Amino acid sequence: MKYKTNFITNVILRLDFNSIADFNDGLLEDFHKEIRDKFSKSEPTELNQFTIKEDGSIETDFKKEPLGIFISENNTAKVSFAPNFILITMSNYESFEPYVRFVNDVINAFNKISKVEFLNRVGLRYVNQINIHKSDPLNWNLYINSSLFAPVNKFFENKQDIARSIGQTIFNYDSYLMNFTYGVLNPDYPARIVKNEFILDYDCYAINIINEKLFEDHINQFHVSIADLFEKSITKKLREKMGS
Repeated sequence: MKYKTNFITNVILRLDFNSIADFNDGLLEDFHKEIRDKFSKSEPTELNQFTIKEDGSIETDFKKEPLGIFISENNTAKVSFAPNFILITMSNYESFEPYVRFVNDVINAFNKISKVEFLNRVGLRYVNQINIHKSDPLNWNLYINSSLFAPVNKFFENKQDIARSIGQTIFNYDSYLMNFTYGVLNPDYPARIVKNEFILDYDCYAINIINEKLFEDHINQFHVSIADLFEKSITKKLREKMGS
């Protein structure tokens, strides 16, 4: 279902892959040329890369590697490109179709200047920060499915002392997983909750996939699962508020 407005603060697409051997400032410049029409600003920097041993421990030594950060003119979208990952974040998300076109242009540019055929991990995350003025910051009955904050309403007697109340559920859909986090995160933690903010955070991810099948086989599936669970998470009142 499409809405006129939403409470999405960030949509994050991340691709992880084996480190690109010839990653350098020249490659970052080539990449920026391909996406300059959307990301006019550039902030080259360095990334601290730690070495992980076969037994899982982390080496104390680390090396600095190039990291390209490219930002849109209006500062609402950013691409971070490192030797072993690319991260696309957007804060002005409106709907899925234009979003796919937008990130697909970035992925096409990435594929044009790199030779990454296999992805260790791909993740798509939607972060909703629902801010609605009301008298009780812990009462979300009108807007959120009551099952998501039942412990707060039915178990705790001293609600006024709560500083944070977060739940997490992980789904295994065979070909991918979803980490669903929900509740009152409280930006003022560890102070007691006074702000009216409820978090609905949906993070889908898959491991060991072919790059060229990224959107067809994964991103679209991620979006369908996230959209379905979001609809189950909210009430008619919130849909009306967003303009259903």
